[in-house]
Amino acid sequence: MNLFKHKRLLSVALLALLSPWMIQAADIPLTGPMPFKAIDKNRDKVISPGEYVSAYNIRKKMQQKAGLNHTMNEPGFLFFDVNGDNKISAQELNDGRIKMRQQKFGTGPALGQGMSRGSGMGRGRNMPDFSDFDLNKDGVLRKEEFYDARAKRMYMRADEGFPMKNAANAPSFEKVDTNRDGKVTPKEFAAHQASHRRNRQ
Repeated sequence: MNLFKHKRLLSVALLALLSPWMIQAADIPLTGPMPFKAIDKNRDKVISPGEYVSAYNIRKKMQQKAGLNHTMNEPGFLFFDVNGDNKISAQELNDGRIKMRQQKFGTGPALGQGMSRGSGMGRGRNMPDFSDFDLNKDGVLRKEEFYDARAKRMYMRADEGFPMKNAANAPSFEKVDTNRDGKVTPKEFAAHQASHRRNRQ
């Protein structure tokens, strides 16, 4: 057996020894909101109870390995599954996170709406840019990306202590995706932001 084949077989053997949680852990952050796609491992656009529990068990192992005190960042599956269909959509995950932050802080951020400190600042002056939502920098926003970016910004702004209002009124992906093609372009995003500014004035 030549050296190349030997190294290749060794690599395959090592990969086989890796436990599934170590492979999945590559998509899971140690803290903060977990991206939708990190939980939805079979990519069927919904999160099953098994996927939810598995993702947070993996995070717990990661935190223990990193020497962090484990704290459950999010409540149980049923908190998000508001319609009782035994699955969590991207919309439900986002709505549940907004509700959770409202319960913790009394108010919550409406991403894409006025999120700022001090008087006279709640009129869209501190609204996010398209680049803040385009996490993979491909020039368009998909539904899961849209809600993941909103959750990330929501946590960040709330933890910074910004007073935020109207979280429950944050626009859905479908409202911003005006041509209903399953993606939001910079033009659609900007049009929504401009419309919101006009409504706030």
